[in-house]
Parts: sequence; structure tokens; C-alpha cells
Amino acid sequence: MKKISCLLLFIVGASALHKKCRILGNSLICKSITESEKHEIAHETITSVYMDESPIALTASFFERFPNIDSFSAIGATAIAPDAFKNSPNLKYVFFYGCSFGVLPNDLLDNTNIVSFETNNSPIAVSKGPIFTSNSLEFLKLTNASIQFLHPAAFSGLPNLLEVQLAYNQIEQLPVTLFNNNKKLVLINLRYNKLLKSAPAEVFKPLSDDIDVNLEKTNFDCTEKGTKEMIQVFKQKKINFIGGCAKPKGLDLEEVQ
Repeated sequence: MKKISCLLLFIVGASALHKKCRILGNSLICKSITESEKHEIAHETITSVYMDESPIALTASFFERFPNIDSFSAIGATAIAPDAFKNSPNLKYVFFYGCSFGVLPNDLLDNTNIVSFETNNSPIAVSKGPIFTSNSLEFLKLTNASIQFLHPAAFSGLPNLLEVQLAYNQIEQLPVTLFNNNKKLVLINLRYNKLLKSAPAEVFKPLSDDIDVNLEKTNFDCTEKGTKEMIQVFKQKKINFIGGCAKPKGLDLEEVQ
């Protein structure tokens, strides 16, 4: 009798949510899910979950309801637990938009297999020290996240990082040791930040040759010695770079002698 009651409860819960969730191929798409409703959603075989405009806290118990999940997207989530992904070994791709996490736990990716972590339009305060520690992460995108400060060891825990996207933030300085442990980087995107005068040339010396660096819409003073030294490093290492000078106005970085 107890088993029958549980089954009926699950059916009623699923039926009550049919207007908020739908399955499209291997994807579960839900909209406007509340904190109480999230516990009524589960699926054994679905691989992709998309929570649209759902102000929910993301916990390990929530992700455990999708044992085969490999991709997760959320708009409007309100919190994320440090161990949210601990029991999701198949999870590879994570995307957040318009979320209000505050501080991202720096142990969030510990012992996970996540390859790509993206946030957009989600203000965050990055921790003092490594942002994350992960041997699997290759793509990190923290766009329009109101980041002002990067710790010198911010990316030191990500030795296999290939791309770091930090566009549309308020970063003013790049610590000299920022990329010391990121020998595999092929793309750095810093466009639309507030970098002052220049980034120290030493920041880019540990990087491989022939990578892409985007410095569009920054505040470089191209009359400064530091800017010229940075550009010399770019040219010596054959780094592909784009960007302009705030001073003299209208001059491209590539034109600086």
C-alpha cells in the first residue's frame, strides 16, 4: 500500500508540473520552477536540464534527481552549494545566466568532470586564492560578472584551462603571476574591462606562442613604457592580439612602436 501511495504521489506531482516542464529529445526544459516544486522533478535517463527563470537553490540532492545529466543550464538561480555537483560524474557543461549566487564556492568543481563552466550577467565575488581547482576544466567564462579584482593565484588550480573569458567586467589590474600555471591557454578575452595603463609584460611571458588575446575597449595608455613592453612580448611570442589605445585615442595596439 505504501509503494502504491508513493507512486500515486509521483504521478500527481508530475501531472501538476506538466505546464512548466517539457521533454524535447534528451532535454528537460522547465520554466518558473519554485523552490518547493524543484523536489517534484526527476528523470532517470535525461541528459540535459534547462531551468528557465527559476529562483531555486542548486544542491547535490537536486542534481541527484538526474543521474545521467551531462549538461545543465539555469536562469535566475539564487544559490549554489559547494557540493552541488559531487554526485554528478557525467556532468560536463554548466551555464548560468542572471543568477544571484554572490560568492562562487572555490571548491565547487573539486572532484568533478566538468569541462566548461560559464556565467553571464550573474554578479559574483571571486574568492581570495584560486577561483576553482579542477584538472578537467578547459573553458571558463565569467562574463558581465562585476569582477573587479583577480587574485594572483586565481587560475593556478586550472592547469588544463584552454580558454578564459572575462569580458564586460571592471578588472583594473592583472597580477604578474595570473597565468603562471596555465600553459595550455589558447584564448584570453579581456575586452571591455578597465585595465589601466598596461598589463605587466610578465603576465603573458609564461603563455604559449601563437595564442589569441582580446584587449578591445580597455584603457591602455599607449604612451606608457609598460604598454610598449607588453606589445613587444606579444610580437616576440607571435601572440595574436587586438585592442586599441585610450591614449593616443584611435591608435591600435598593433600600431604602437
